Amino acid sequence: MNKLFNFSNRDIEVAPFVGDDITPDVTIATLGANFGCHSAARRVCEIFGDTAKSTVIWQADVYHHARRLAEAHNISNIIDIGCGNGDKLAHYFPRESFNTIGVDFLSSLLVAKGRHLDRRWVECDITQYTDIRQVFESLSEHLPAVIILSDVIEHLVDVRPLVSGMRTLMRRNERSRLVVSTPDRSRLEKTEIEDLPNNRAHVREWNLEELIAFFISAGFCVDRCGWTRMNQFDESFSTSYLELSFSTTHYLDWLLDAGLIYHKREPHHILITSEFQGVGASGGIGTVVEQQRQAYGPETTLVVYVGPHTPLHSLHRRKQLTTPRHLFADDSTLRLPTEDLALEAIQQLLFFFPDLETVQYQEYQGIGLRVAQAGRAALFPPQLRTVVHCHGAVHYLENGMQTWIGASADLSAVREKIAIEYSDTIVFPSKFLKRLYEEAGIASLHQDIRVIGYPYSFSAVDHSVIGSVDKLVFVGKRISMKGFHLFLQTIVSSSAELLEAGVRSIVIIGPKAGEEGLASPLLDQVRAHFFVDEHTDFHRDDLLLFANEHARSALFVLPYLADNQPLTVFDIIDAGALPILMDAGGVPEMLPHQWAAHVLSKPTSEALSHRILHVVNTTSKKRTTLAQRLKAGVIQHQADVRRSLSDVCRPKSKGTQGSQGLLTTTVVIPYFNTDIQYIKDLTWSLENQSLPPDKVIFVDDCSDKSNYEALLAFLKKEVKLDWSIIRHKTNKGLAGARNSALAAANTALLINVDSDDIPLNNFIRDLADCFNNNPNAAAAVPFLQAFEDGTKFELQRSESYVYRPLGDGLIAALTDNILGHANSGFRVDRIRAMGGWDDTDKSKYEDWALYMRLISSGEQIAIVPRVGCLYRIRSSSMVRTYATWPGLRRIARNIQGIPRFDAFRIEAQAYGYLNERNQREALSSELNSLNAQVAALNQERDFLLGTLAAHRTRRAVRITDAVALRIGRFPMLSKAILGGFRIACSIGAKCLRATDRRRR
Repeated sequence: MNKLFNFSNRDIEVAPFVGDDITPDVTIATLGANFGCHSAARRVCEIFGDTAKSTVIWQADVYHHARRLAEAHNISNIIDIGCGNGDKLAHYFPRESFNTIGVDFLSSLLVAKGRHLDRRWVECDITQYTDIRQVFESLSEHLPAVIILSDVIEHLVDVRPLVSGMRTLMRRNERSRLVVSTPDRSRLEKTEIEDLPNNRAHVREWNLEELIAFFISAGFCVDRCGWTRMNQFDESFSTSYLELSFSTTHYLDWLLDAGLIYHKREPHHILITSEFQGVGASGGIGTVVEQQRQAYGPETTLVVYVGPHTPLHSLHRRKQLTTPRHLFADDSTLRLPTEDLALEAIQQLLFFFPDLETVQYQEYQGIGLRVAQAGRAALFPPQLRTVVHCHGAVHYLENGMQTWIGASADLSAVREKIAIEYSDTIVFPSKFLKRLYEEAGIASLHQDIRVIGYPYSFSAVDHSVIGSVDKLVFVGKRISMKGFHLFLQTIVSSSAELLEAGVRSIVIIGPKAGEEGLASPLLDQVRAHFFVDEHTDFHRDDLLLFANEHARSALFVLPYLADNQPLTVFDIIDAGALPILMDAGGVPEMLPHQWAAHVLSKPTSEALSHRILHVVNTTSKKRTTLAQRLKAGVIQHQADVRRSLSDVCRPKSKGTQGSQGLLTTTVVIPYFNTDIQYIKDLTWSLENQSLPPDKVIFVDDCSDKSNYEALLAFLKKEVKLDWSIIRHKTNKGLAGARNSALAAANTALLINVDSDDIPLNNFIRDLADCFNNNPNAAAAVPFLQAFEDGTKFELQRSESYVYRPLGDGLIAALTDNILGHANSGFRVDRIRAMGGWDDTDKSKYEDWALYMRLISSGEQIAIVPRVGCLYRIRSSSMVRTYATWPGLRRIARNIQGIPRFDAFRIEAQAYGYLNERNQREALSSELNSLNAQVAALNQERDFLLGTLAAHRTRRAVRITDAVALRIGRFPMLSKAILGGFRIACSIGAKCLRATDRRRR
């Protein structure tokens, strides 16, 4: 028996409230809400390792009560997460009665493995989904269990991976129980809510009510709660204590009530969309998403709507949508760009549904780019597959309009490209779209590309007879891409034949567009021969109703010239009507081959006229047969579509998320007369990495002797990392300093950190994981969050600026660094092959220039879409004090693949366009302001005129006007009265000024 445990355990102080007294709220269990904790939180903390020798036994009473709980429920398996040195686990749970498993970081397990050889100890990074999932799956055979989480969660910046992992473990056997303890902030000496915890290893400290609110908002049930002692010498009860259980039925009922799900099952698939049918202005994407939900199974498919039109509560309930406002209450999260908000939503939904198998999204506008990057950076559970469905990106629209959209679409095009190329699986609905993207240099080397048509739920084949055709119906926007002009030309050129065949009216369904004016003369000619019925505000439901009502007497002409897979075609076929279509774009791929020739036309007016007249003039029986067989063929094809989609919906297989061995790392820190306090902050953060660096190289770029000696003395005395110093005899600048470290590095990765910045705890781990999962990446870049010099860098601030690079887009990056920043990781062999950083001068933008050289040479820059490092804002920093022009020349010099002269001219044109764009935006803003002022003045004028008119109707005003009219007949009298009025006004003004002076 361990002699340290020579004390009696104490009962808990039972709280006067329980979980039933506190209302659960899904928005509490979020990072933005600080997981229900109302006190301050740290962004970076000291990593605690339970290796010190001490006579203090922390949380011994917790283990005592955990044993009593296990005995009361007849449970023999004990899982201790964050077990430390293992002494408490071994003492309170003897080997002959209990099967124990200790889980912790490797550094904390070293003592336990040495002291207790007969116990099972499992290494796990309890901050990472991948480690937690793998380890916890291996523990599932030891259920039911009492799980102990004693003094652990206060050490975690993000508690979601661990808490969701424990919930999943308990769900596998609901007899399991969870015991949680953590310091109670309200019972500690620290009472100021704005202050950080006194213990630098604590991220946040809850009070008991806040802790209960968090766990019931994470789906747990509170069976018992109260307070216990910190250790055997502490008589105060300052530690919160919870005993928790889990019920799947209770959990699903709660999520159902909260509006997070709409069926009593956990979702397997999430569809992210910016459009949905019936919610704001919606195109074909919204309809496709609804059809996908039906194909996958609405009970296990959740639609997350991130569009611009926030639906009313009744509408999102009716449409069964989940929105970010269901998940987050803090404005700082809800104000994020759409792609970042989508990622936040998925990370939060993963907390509630950790067994999700796929996250699927549209490529349009790049709303899924951060989700794709997160998947590639190993921030998701290993089974989660990211799937992008291509509908039509910028290049698709340009092809349809047969013109370039221009630089205004550059960033959208880059976002879409990233969203496509970083996904695990790409789905093209047509070979036409796939070829178009390959032509534009998008995803040509991707490993998992599939061509699968859109799913569509067809009704049964209707055997009603199609009679004579008396109307032609056009459906679509009035633009050339939809063939509107071609349709009108065809009607005009064949009007006589159509009239002779019995066609009397032309119906146009679809909104007007900017090209309407070009078609007006043709439309006037059509009106001269036919009755024209126009519907500019039809929704899809209106169209379906119209199609069903007129399917037996109308021919629907859909002359789409460059469309991908317009679902309007399926809508018309499903109604039992006959369509006439173009043999262009992806439309032919929607039809069964044996019947396609009967409804397809070459994209010319003559061919379209011939096809329309052929169908109009054929017999009613042939038209009916053609419509029925066409519908039967597309229904048969849908079976193949659904089988292919079910394969897409499978989770990733094990082992597809990169190799397991972490790459070796060297951290390089350029140093030039840096304040030694900055170095202390930096080295403290490096010593508290979840994955420590293998080597740290300081490159002293010819600092003053006293500064160099101060650095050397500090490193020798305080720093435990494996460090070395390279000292330059002459100042070479940041690029030269990094090249010196590059030459000296003998590891796979070189990770740069500027000497005044602060890496967060997972900075190195995130970069190493990202490289492991992106073997083609030459660089990896995390998000960067700013803080003002002189403030507490540890304090979490939601309002702080965050730099979110994209990592791609050469043209867009000419005038704005969207690629990355200095505090990033690089593959040593790739950067050496590229010649390192451009050190031909000491201008700024050396990191921007390197990234330009990488992407212009075909190399890849991976992004870790979460904050990995803190950037110190200083007035004397290089970016604020160095001249801009030399830095711009450096960027131009590093564009590869084109002649140097042309590289400079490209950048010149880019900045020229930027200046023109800024001027246009300024003029547009000024014009909008003037228009607003004119509107306000017009409104004020109308009000005054109305008031004056009302005023003049009054009897007194009418009398005054009559008197004035009569006085006006006598000029001398009128002049005298006017003069008297002026004198009275002057005297009144003087009196007012005198009164004002007396008041002063």
